[in-house]
Amino acid sequence: AARQSPAVAAECQLLLCYSLSGGAQSSGSCKMVGIEWYDGSLGFAEQNCPVLALCLDNGRMQLMRHDMDDNAICIDTGIKPGAIKWNHNGSILAVAGHQSTNDDRELWLVQFYNQSGEHLRTLRVPGTGISGIAWEGSGLRLGLAVDSHIFFTSIRHKYLWAYFANTLVYAFTKPERQEHCVVFWGTCSNERYAKYVRRITHITAAEELCLLATKVRQGGLAGLSEAQQRQHA
Repeated sequence: AARQSPAVAAECQLLLCYSLSGGAQSSGSCKMVGIEWYDGSLGFAEQNCPVLALCLDNGRMQLMRHDMDDNAICIDTGIKPGAIKWNHNGSILAVAGHQSTNDDRELWLVQFYNQSGEHLRTLRVPGTGISGIAWEGSGLRLGLAVDSHIFFTSIRHKYLWAYFANTLVYAFTKPERQEHCVVFWGTCSNERYAKYVRRITHITAAEELCLLATKVRQGGLAGLSEAQQRQHA
């Protein structure tokens, strides 16, 4: 039998997944309105995170790690989308669309999701239609094409940092590394110490102590070495 192409396989998988998670949907009842594939040029928010986003006009969206991902993340955006766009480093996905109210008005919104499909925030936009969205290169602003106008919104990111005992600790990603680079900067001595840690989700500190919270990969601690388990403890 002829092998099905990856593009066709991804489309069939998407429609099947949505019919199971959001009610019956025939192949002709919805259309693809957006596809975004982050190229990894500025690194990844975490190891093996989704980079391919597919969105249908019924509000269903799927995030995939690659085009043949059989464990994709399915999302109901709650809006009728018209445009989607990853930010500069693939950590935030913006989805623009509208909701219909009881009095037949359309509320235009932008939904923001992280790379794991978790909803971050909803932005309400005035006007009668969003026809396009674009991120600034730094990921700090989002441009919206609304009617005959261009709106700009500033994005306040949730940075990983804390301060304790005259030491500033912060974490960031590098394109060439899969781990977060955690830097401890002594503000009095101006000395810096760097450590690489995978899957950091939170940093907090108090008095003389600093706590780094990490996400355990699927399957828990099973299969990790004793040293790796101590790192996750």
